[in-house]
Amino acid sequence: MVGLAVALDFGGLAVLPLIAYHAIQLLVDTVLADRYRVADDNQ
Repeated sequence: MVGLAVALDFGGLAVLPLIAYHAIQLLVDTVLADRYRVADDNQ
């Protein structure tokens, strides 16, 4: 939680890269999981 406190001290927009990273990571993980599921169903 230290990173969040430091980011908030520098301004609210400083947390956007952190939020963007996690949102993109969720999207990538979802796409990969769907591809693995489809590949597994084809076997």
